[in-house]
Amino acid sequence: MTALEAQKQAKKWIYICFLMQFGIILYWEITQYVDLFPFNDVAGLDLRESLRASYANDIPKIGIILVLWLCLRWMTRPWYLFLFASSLIYYIVFLGIQISIWWPRYIVGATPEQLKEYNEKFAHTIKILPTFGNHVAVDLQHNILQLWTLAIIIVMFLALKKLFQAKSRVDGVLLHQQIENA
Repeated sequence: MTALEAQKQAKKWIYICFLMQFGIILYWEITQYVDLFPFNDVAGLDLRESLRASYANDIPKIGIILVLWLCLRWMTRPWYLFLFASSLIYYIVFLGIQISIWWPRYIVGATPEQLKEYNEKFAHTIKILPTFGNHVAVDLQHNILQLWTLAIIIVMFLALKKLFQAKSRVDGVLLHQQIENA
């Protein structure tokens, strides 16, 4: 595979990452503000709380869109791999936060405060797993968010692999040219 072919393959993966970024932002905004009951239950949510959640979730994701654009534009620069890897790390941390918020409440049970919040916001939404006692199931809205985040991590990892391959091909071509010119 030539350096140009490797770069084209890497760009395809970055474009897929772009689509997934726009998709997760759109998904978040729709499920945060559009009442799709029983999929979500936004009827009683405070607008300020929703706006804070949107800012906290959307600003980093918009930053990642900028990083992806920079990677496409300056793929031959040495710093783009660091930026791309940082974006991947963000999503790993984001998924870790999602898992740490939702799954311990199901596996080991929710505290009385968590149970109260759950009953106010999520008790009547669609769930895949059963709720029993103080073990509250993750709602479908957040299951999809977690699976989408996992899919983004996988695609970004594959894109990063392609970016490394493209960079090594370009570096190999540059080294070969330097040897020939010496």
